[in-house]
This record gives sequence, structure tokens and C-alpha cells, in this order.
Amino acid sequence: MKTKVKLLFSLLFLFFSCDKTDDLSIQEPDQTITSGYIKTIDFSSSVDNDIFNIEDFDVENGYLYFIYGVSIYRINLNSEENSVEFIIEDDIDWPMTLKVINNNLYYQGDFSWGLSQDLKHLDLNSMSEGVQSTYPIVGFSRSQFCKDSNKLYYLSSEDGFSPINNIYEFQSSSTHQLIATDEFLSPKNMRMKDQYLYFSSNMEIRRFDLNNPTGESSIVYTVPEEEIEGNIIGFDIYHNVIYYTLTSSNKLFSKDLDDLNEQPHVLRVNDIGEDAGYGKIIINEGILYVKKIGSAQLEVFEI
Repeated sequence: MKTKVKLLFSLLFLFFSCDKTDDLSIQEPDQTITSGYIKTIDFSSSVDNDIFNIEDFDVENGYLYFIYGVSIYRINLNSEENSVEFIIEDDIDWPMTLKVINNNLYYQGDFSWGLSQDLKHLDLNSMSEGVQSTYPIVGFSRSQFCKDSNKLYYLSSEDGFSPINNIYEFQSSSTHQLIATDEFLSPKNMRMKDQYLYFSSNMEIRRFDLNNPTGESSIVYTVPEEEIEGNIIGFDIYHNVIYYTLTSSNKLFSKDLDDLNEQPHVLRVNDIGEDAGYGKIIINEGILYVKKIGSAQLEVFEI
């Protein structure tokens, strides 16, 4: 009898032990095993509509500024509350890109072929006044900005259908200066580093050498065939390491340009949600911010 009881308890122990082990293996999410991960910024409870994605964002003066729907907001990065402060709504031009330089916020509306958008300016010291200035641009807008120190750059084309893309330095009181031009498809994510202006185009990272303004852009990196899951959607560069995301992928990649033989490294996987993945990236003072697709969230990493 004792032997049967011991056998019964042994079987029960094995049953529950195996069941618990299975639960642990199922619940072990890949996306939490990431060096450098700091936190997730979740502002879903602070916005009116949860059907939109973050369209564009920037970091300046301790704040994260972002476009959500037809409005622009900001979050104080020095606060743990993730509370959102409303800045402006523009349901006529639909903000598509923004940059903040000191206390000046610049944004541009959504472009369509044959329709150009002016550059709009707000003084963040007097946000209640709304847009204080509107500036026409050269050519037709592509709704892509870049900043370097106190300078703002924008992308445009000769007309709404031209494959020629021009990059201008914005000047509020003088003629905008053309700094680079080339023929390429879907230019996005312009970044200024030293003498180079980087950008992504489909599955490539390219750059202009601004010391040679008449030269064409050159390829810096091409996504390996085994990793091609669509075009590059987010990109930034820090200490000669590029960080990027792909459409139809749920991975955040990094690639050291000093070691071209090394395969890209997967920093993190976002597989929570039906349309999970990562979008645009911004690196500010060694901190990487990446948009989570399908949610009103950003993930933050130290790199």
C-alpha cells in the first residue's frame, strides 16, 4: 500500500513538474533578453485615438516630440510618468515629419504627388500661439527633415513626379542652399554625421560626402539577402554602427561598419501583437529610441 501511495505521489509530482516547465518555456519571451534595454514609454492612455501609429519623432532639450494622428505632442523624458503634453493639431496638412532645434519646432505636412507642403514653425516658448511662421520650400516636398546642430535640412524634388531628389539647407531669412542632389528611390531617415549625410533608400544605406557636393551618393551598406523582409523603415548611425528596422520584420538590427564581414546583430525582437514590429529610430546622446509598430509605445536602449 505504501509503495502504491509513493508511486502515486511520484507520478503526480512528475506531472505537475512537467506542466510547470512547459509553462515557463512558453512564457519566456525573446524580446526581454536584450542588453542595453532601459524601458518602454507607453502613452496609450494619454492620446485620444489608439488607431494611429507614431508618424515621426525627435528628441531635444529633455523632451521627446512626436506626431500621432494629426497632432504633435511631447513627453518629458526626465519624468517617470510618461505624461503627454499637447502642442498643436493640424487636420488640414496632417503633420508627417518634424524636427526640434533649441526651442523651435519645425514640421511639414503629408505630401502627395503633385502637391507640395510648406515648412511650418512654432516657438515652443509660446506654444499657445500655434504656428508662428510658414515658409515655402524649393521644389516639391518629400516630407523628410534632417538636423545638425542648429541647422535644418529638407528633401524635395523638381516636381511631383521626378526621381531626382534634392537636399536643401533651410534658411529663414535667405535663399535655401542646395547641398546635395541625386537620383534614388524612397529616400528616408536622413542623418548628418561629420562631413557625411546618410539616408536609407529601399534596402540600402547611402551617403553623400558634403566636401564633394557635386558627387553622387555612394552605398555604405546593403541588407543581406537572407535578412531581406522588405525595405528599411528606420535607420540611425552612432560611432560607425548602424541601427535599422525593416518592413515586414519584427527585429531591431545593428551592424558595425568597421567589420563588413560580420553579420547583422539582432538587438531585440518585438513579437507582441498582431502587427508587431519596429519602425523609426532616433539616437540621442547614446540613447536609442525606436517606435513599436501597432502600439502607442517607444522602446529605449542604451548603446
